[in-house]
Amino acid sequence: MPLSRLRRRALAVTTASLMVLGGSLLAAAPANAATAPFAVTSPTDGSSVETRSFDVTGTGTDGAAVTVVTEYTTELADITAVSVESGSFTVPVTFPEDAPVSQTISVIYAEPEAVLPETIELTVTLPAAESGTDTDTETDPGTDTGTDTDPGTNPDTDTDSGSDPGTVAPVGAIEITSPTEGSTATSRTVTYTGTAPAGSQIIATTEYPIIGDLALGPIPVDESGAFEFIIPFAPNTENPVTVTFTGTTAEAEALEPVTVSIDLPDPVAAPVITAPSVPTIAGPTVTFAGTGIAGNGIALVIAPTDEASLAALANVDPLSLAEPIIVAADGTWTVTYELALGNFAVTAIHTSNPNESLIPEILSLPSTPVEFSLVEPVVTTVPAGSMSDGTPVLAETGFEQSGLLSTAALVLLLGGALLFAGRRQALLATRN
Repeated sequence: MPLSRLRRRALAVTTASLMVLGGSLLAAAPANAATAPFAVTSPTDGSSVETRSFDVTGTGTDGAAVTVVTEYTTELADITAVSVESGSFTVPVTFPEDAPVSQTISVIYAEPEAVLPETIELTVTLPAAESGTDTDTETDPGTDTGTDTDPGTNPDTDTDSGSDPGTVAPVGAIEITSPTEGSTATSRTVTYTGTAPAGSQIIATTEYPIIGDLALGPIPVDESGAFEFIIPFAPNTENPVTVTFTGTTAEAEALEPVTVSIDLPDPVAAPVITAPSVPTIAGPTVTFAGTGIAGNGIALVIAPTDEASLAALANVDPLSLAEPIIVAADGTWTVTYELALGNFAVTAIHTSNPNESLIPEILSLPSTPVEFSLVEPVVTTVPAGSMSDGTPVLAETGFEQSGLLSTAALVLLLGGALLFAGRRQALLATRN
């Protein structure tokens, strides 16, 4: 069954929020995490709230990510996401004064190893807006009590934003000036520029792998009548890519939509991981190395292959993994991290140079995963007179289960994360 718009929007938010770039870690719950079933305790479905700003509260497992999505949530900005702590979460939500009183809320819950997030949708009733603000939701604007320009004799000329867009005739056009229809872009991150009436709000909608229809925006049109969208397409997006632009004027009147289809360049070849080259390494320090395209960045996704390793990885400071990885002029790259003892798999992706932008572009599909175990060195005692001199040896150990990348990691990579929580600046910002 097709996903609802809210659930598609929520998937985009969750996918975007789970991936850390640069040497990267997937989100992981602490070893002593409190566990509780995912539930929303307040507000309840069908209830009325006292104000247009309120908290959504509930229960879950420590370390899980929770996001609340409404029709007034933008996908790539102003997103409030929290982690479950001590078995509970609280997410603040605010609706504008002109929002209709009946609202649907999607509460999105994603545990670290989940393939897809869970969603609870509930309907709430907001308090009436302050006097003078029209929030009616009737489907017949000819009989509404909004701000008609001539309510007595010409009810069809009202400027009220009712909930039935089919009753509002387009009043202007959206024009895309670049790229042109049928052209081939030079990058898989495409800048769309266009014109529309000043003060309008524009939304871009496109099909995204796994997520489905993805709405981006709204983006305001400036005083000169210009607007711009920057859309990063996943490396497994197939040609041609189609983007539909819709919008409303400052008076909430519909604009004539426009659709543009273009071709994207092929993704570059995936990098190759050459180290670690042995399945077992003594201690938590590991060096990753490989080959790639000179000047490109490398994003590593390190995935634990069992629950104990997942818990251990949660104790690693993400800031210690935030230095950019750049492919050298000779086509090689290397980085050394101190992780945690456990069983892991790593894969690499080509990105644009992370020193040149806060949100690098994904340029390739992921490399072939490499499995490795980080183990505690064990010293064996050799009886006196034996041929051995007592040199420390490693304990026989290895994977407890298949070392494939976790399904959550594959969803992130093959689904094409919309954005990266990129680099040291972004990581530092989350701590401020």
